[in-house]
Amino acid sequence: MGAPTWGIHAIWSVARAVSHPAIVRPIRTIPGAAGPTLIYPWYDGSVLNHATVHGVDRSALTRFQRLPAPQIEVALDAILDAHLAVSAAGLVAVDLYDGCFLYDFAATRRWPPAHRRDPPAGWPGPEGERRRSPQAWRGNSNQRRVVERATRQAPAARYPDVPALVRAWRLATP
Repeated sequence: MGAPTWGIHAIWSVARAVSHPAIVRPIRTIPGAAGPTLIYPWYDGSVLNHATVHGVDRSALTRFQRLPAPQIEVALDAILDAHLAVSAAGLVAVDLYDGCFLYDFAATRRWPPAHRRDPPAGWPGPEGERRRSPQAWRGNSNQRRVVERATRQAPAARYPDVPALVRAWRLATP
């Protein structure tokens, strides 16, 4: 079923307000019986956490986690830059997790598109994902402290805004 009409208008508003190469923008809509459908350009790559009605495929996420740390940092930097663009537009990204990201393992340019309307069925939310995260930390100790602060249980104990988080991450990343 298509997104409600108000959702389509909201997505177009965001696409007009935020421009960043890591955020895939819809290119048009087509009408449908259940409402309009957004059409996005095609990009090669693998969804890191691909949930379907038949189950979840996390093989791309596992492959991504095994990449050299500097390569992962490049992808994270693109995601942080996209968040800065969203923040600069006066918006906040919500429900963003590994199922929202497309990574092209064969390309030299990495595309982490940051849009997904609804979480897949059975998604436990960010707290559940944090519990399932790999235990093998591959970053440095300063990066670890940034991540620990950014994911604290109490929102008031986290970074006050996206620019503060990005500054802290970039200072912690060689």
